[in-house]
Amino acid sequence: MILEQREYYTLMKMMKEVIRNMEDEMNKVIDDMTREMTNICGDDSKPIQINISDKLTPADYMAIVSIKRLTNPFKMVGIDYVMKDLGIGKNSVYKLFQRDDFPSINIGKNHLVMLLSYFMWKATKRV
Repeated sequence: MILEQREYYTLMKMMKEVIRNMEDEMNKVIDDMTREMTNICGDDSKPIQINISDKLTPADYMAIVSIKRLTNPFKMVGIDYVMKDLGIGKNSVYKLFQRDDFPSINIGKNHLVMLLSYFMWKATKRV
């Protein structure tokens, strides 16, 4: 089936709208999860203290400190963020998103990864 240019642009516009709606729905789910977690802990909750008997490795300590600094660890990031963070090209990032050990969500041409999962993966893997 051959599409005329006008039909092609109309189809592309509709697809972009569908992807935008999916991103909005995913963000709503993440916001609901965050709100629910806050409700479980309550407003007057104290920070959780974790006692570790073994000494932390420098990598473990860096991971804990980095995670504590995240304002929204459940934020979904895409190809551009990973590209800038790792300093690699777009084709390499697409290949990375296809790897079985990379914690990504691939919906059509929309590739996303949760920020916390990405940092955890990055701390343990090499590209």
